Amino acid sequence: MITRLRYGDERCVDLRVPAFSLVEVVMALGIVAFGIVAIFALLPAGLASVQDGKLEEAGSDILALAAADLRAAPRTGGVSPLFGLDVRGATPGVTTNYLDLAGAEVETPEQAGFRLVASPRPSANSDLAVWHLAVEWPPQASDAVNRVETVTLLRR
Repeated sequence: MITRLRYGDERCVDLRVPAFSLVEVVMALGIVAFGIVAIFALLPAGLASVQDGKLEEAGSDILALAAADLRAAPRTGGVSPLFGLDVRGATPGVTTNYLDLAGAEVETPEQAGFRLVASPRPSANSDLAVWHLAVEWPPQASDAVNRVETVTLLRR
């Protein structure tokens, strides 16, 4: 922007004032607004991803707890102390336990945050017990919506 000041007829002074035009200001505001809208649009997806990650981590912790429970059971047979799993796999079928978010057993699926599904698998070696362990959530769903699983081998 150029401003001309006249002092009489002979002198003319140019003062240059640096400034943004209205078009530049509007374009800058539009770019900033677009960025803010994009950040707020991605925020729910990011929060859901964090929540899923926390649940998956809790499910993995419960799997580790169930495997440790099987290892803590007496070698001569019986049931595991925490979840009541038949460590020799003599009881056929699947054992289902409902657990809260901390891994403690609850009575009904409505109170639970997870479902622990444990099933013995056949083994060619009689000294080896093979277990398939899975943690599913939400526990009220008939099919697993989310799931972490492992196979545990126990020498007996």
